[in-house]
Amino acid sequence: MGVLIEEKDIDIAAKLLHEKYRISPQMLHKLYSADWHNAIQAVNRKLYSDNLSNYDNLIGYNFCRLVVTKEGCNLFSGVEKQGLRKAILS
Repeated sequence: MGVLIEEKDIDIAAKLLHEKYRISPQMLHKLYSADWHNAIQAVNRKLYSDNLSNYDNLIGYNFCRLVVTKEGCNLFSGVEKQGLRKAILS
């Protein structure tokens, strides 16, 4: 069973990754396949197809929010996230 993270905690974590630790989108993209990221972008564009003025690419802070929401408490676990852990610690 997954653990639900409160919206305010997702926001705090995303802001820290993006603003304080300056984690690059490239580093976060390494955690997922290009196919996954392209599918997420396509869904995002489709959601805003009726109102493109509100469309926002999933980059920077928004992509950090997506990663935090997807990973939850497992954000830093696993070998594939070693680079992310090192970037924050440095």
